[in-house]
Amino acid sequence: MEKNMQGIQPRSLSNQELIRQGENLLHAPNGMPVNYQEELLKLFMQADVQQAIPYPQEGQLDLFK
Repeated sequence: MEKNMQGIQPRSLSNQELIRQGENLLHAPNGMPVNYQEELLKLFMQADVQQAIPYPQEGQLDLFK
């Protein structure tokens, strides 16, 4: 799949496609390209993280008390 996606810019993907392709690239030999990391970070920052991810998660320390 990676070869098919080489010319596609991550900003042109839907959220679901971006996440799926990011997951595919996560363990690629050269790692995830920076442009995918940037788009995933933008998506993460736009999300209502408090609703999507319970905080703190099990085993996670609250460093900002």
